[in-house]
Amino acid sequence: MESNSKLLLDPFVTVGWVGGRPVRLSFSSGADTNGLCLAHWRESRCHPLPPMNVRTAWSLPLDTPFKTTRMLNFGDCDISGTAYYPAYLNILNGVNEEFWLHLGWPWHKIIWEERWGTPTVHISSDFSSPSFFGEELEFEVTVLKVGRSSATFHHDISCKGQKRWSSTQVLAASDLDKHCSIPWPEDVKAALMASVSAEV
Repeated sequence: MESNSKLLLDPFVTVGWVGGRPVRLSFSSGADTNGLCLAHWRESRCHPLPPMNVRTAWSLPLDTPFKTTRMLNFGDCDISGTAYYPAYLNILNGVNEEFWLHLGWPWHKIIWEERWGTPTVHISSDFSSPSFFGEELEFEVTVLKVGRSSATFHHDISCKGQKRWSSTQVLAASDLDKHCSIPWPEDVKAALMASVSAEV
């Protein structure tokens, strides 16, 4: 990539991995490559570092909102084939886990190795239309607000363009040994802040 080439991409792009986490470049939209600066380079050992081509498979923009899908399985429904609402919360928890993996902090790493987690301290949900066995639900996860030790998320769930339900959820950073809230690690908070919706 020539130094005068222009980048019209999202604010963070993954260029390598440190300790199983993505390392991102931070830049302003339209800035040339000479203006690139490392935002999350916490260690000098980054492997493998690909050629400076942000359109390769190494690229992992932080999408806003984060989108994913889930199939509504037999075990998620009642005897009539209609989604059973407690199963919705279990599905939502799996979507949250995928969001944190996408962000660069997989739960199995932070729980077992770093000993902190993201328990739910508040959740509210509204159910608009029923969902049925075999349907594929589309999830959109938006970060609304990031505080010292908590973050507020909004979830919109639809199927083929029809809204099915929505939820607002507050997650908190928690020390898993002391069982108390803690401030977000600095790099985690920076990544969450980068994911806050511009429409909020």
